[in-house]
Order: sequence, then C-alpha cells, then structure tokens
Amino acid sequence: MKLLDAGSGYGYILRTFGPYCMLGAELVGLDREKKLLATAKRLATRQGLGHVARFAVGDVYDMPFKKNTFDVSVAHVVFCHLAEPEKALDELIRVTKSRGCIAVFDNAIGGGDSVGWNNFHKPTIREKLFNYEVVFRMIAGRKKLGQGDYQVGCYVPGWREQRGLKNVDVRSNERVHWIASPYRSPAQKTVYRNTRERIKEHKPGSDINKDVIKQMRTGGADEKTISKYRRLAGKRRR
Repeated sequence: MKLLDAGSGYGYILRTFGPYCMLGAELVGLDREKKLLATAKRLATRQGLGHVARFAVGDVYDMPFKKNTFDVSVAHVVFCHLAEPEKALDELIRVTKSRGCIAVFDNAIGGGDSVGWNNFHKPTIREKLFNYEVVFRMIAGRKKLGQGDYQVGCYVPGWREQRGLKNVDVRSNERVHWIASPYRSPAQKTVYRNTRERIKEHKPGSDINKDVIKQMRTGGADEKTISKYRRLAGKRRR
C-alpha cells in the first residue's frame, strides 16, 4: 500500500497513520518547503518509520508523481490555505488509484459558539450574531488576499461528487477529538494540560494579530467593528 500526505509539513499524517499500515507499506510526504520536510523526516525516523517513509519536494498543484500511484491520498488542513483548492483536488484525483481513497481534512468555519476555540466566555445571542459577521468578513478578506478559504471544508464534498467520485462520506465535529492511541499517551496529556494553562494566562485579545486585522479590513470591517471584536475576544467565563 502507498499513502500520500500532500502538503505534509512536519509529517503529522504519516506519523499518525504509519503505525497502523500493513507490512510493506510506503509512506510519502509532499511539501514545497525543504526545511519542513527535513524536520518531518527526523520525526518519522524517531518514531521508527524511517524505513518506510520518504519525502519529496513539490507543489500540490503539480505533484511529481505518475497517474494512479497511491492507494490512499490525504490532504490535512491544506486546502484552506490555497488560492485554488479545486486544482489541488484534481491533482489528488490524478495521482490516486481509481479504487483508492482520498481523504480531505479541513476547516468549515461558520462562526461557531465562541469567538475562538480558546475562549472561555459563553457568548450571548447578540455576540454570536456579531461573531458570525466578523468571521465571514475575515473569510472574505482571506479570499481577496489569496490566502485561502476557511469554509473550504463545506465545498469539498460537492466538488468530489461533481468529479464523479464514489462513496463520498462527510464527517464533521465542532471540536475534533482524536481517538488514535498515540494522542492519549501520558506525554500528550501533559502537553494538553500545559496548553490549557497557557491559554488561561494569555492576554485578552492577543490572538487578534496584524494578519487577522488585515483580513478583517480587506473583508469590509471598519475600525469600530475591529475594536468591538477585540473586546469580545478578551472575555472569559468566570
């Protein structure tokens, strides 16, 4: 079996699925950043996957692989950063075998119940409605800036059906919970616990950085809206 991790980054998908692949499997990570792949290779080797994992420098729009190469192709939080995600999907289809599997894990953001996943404040209905407006302005701004679309996960199933793919399955979760055993290890629990503590201590509104402000402005948000969003993002539930 051959598995492709398109837009591999640090090789998260290869390290997640690698231990569960059958004997003789080949794991391939593709990314355009050599530094990321160097780290991915080191981490894969540390996990005992060095003999089955290999990494290639390339673009998801023009992958350096022949047609019908992979049994499984995965794009994990890649499409939301692309200006042309459908082009990348076409490449995934090209390099994947006709009876293979294409898995796309990505954002389908629509406002949610909180300003951000790290917010401890329980918003009111008015705050929720305001948050929806801001989020959609940010999404519009990202698209205009060519930075991708955080709603892309909503469109992928339709794109796949338009291209004649069979057995299109959709699974969503407000807050993703990984059930693979490596992510319930004592070490990982410690990481999660430390992360929660840092979140509680972080400065209110500090996650609203210059890039976010630029996205909001490009999407049509005025200074009053941005200021209000900063205040809302800094609230905490007591």
